[in-house]
Amino acid sequence: MMKTIWLAALLASGLAAQNGATPKLPKVFGGGAVEEVLWVRLDKGDDVLNSLEAIFKEKGIHDGAVLNAVGNLDACKFHGVGGSMTAISEPLEILNLAGMIADGKPHLHVIVSNKALGALGGHLEPGCRVGAQIEVMIARFKGPAMTRKPAAPGGASALQPK
Repeated sequence: MMKTIWLAALLASGLAAQNGATPKLPKVFGGGAVEEVLWVRLDKGDDVLNSLEAIFKEKGIHDGAVLNAVGNLDACKFHGVGGSMTAISEPLEILNLAGMIADGKPHLHVIVSNKALGALGGHLEPGCRVGAQIEVMIARFKGPAMTRKPAAPGGASALQPK
């Protein structure tokens, strides 16, 4: 893992140097650790996002991650860049469901597929309904509290220390 990070940083700084620019390093917020891992099962008819938000509230998960999920859906709703909404009302397999939880609020992305549609995905919205069941792995983090708020006045919401 460290070799990958080092290589990415080296490539980024090399590309910036070729363009005559000073390399811009990413914002890194450290000091956190995994405190607990929860295995969650959602059953037929459950709304995925609403159910996960209820679990975060019930279990007091303010900062963490949805690491992965497997299972199937009867319907799914998600949006892409620019807010274009996609709603699908047919059986789908979850290829991936993952994201971050900051200040108790999730930012989750889903990738789903079926034979007719292929793979599609985006930002998870209410309206994704569990088919048979879904198994979800959630990590609770301890350490510095995180939130999302504008990084600059009038700017987009960005992950940063609370």
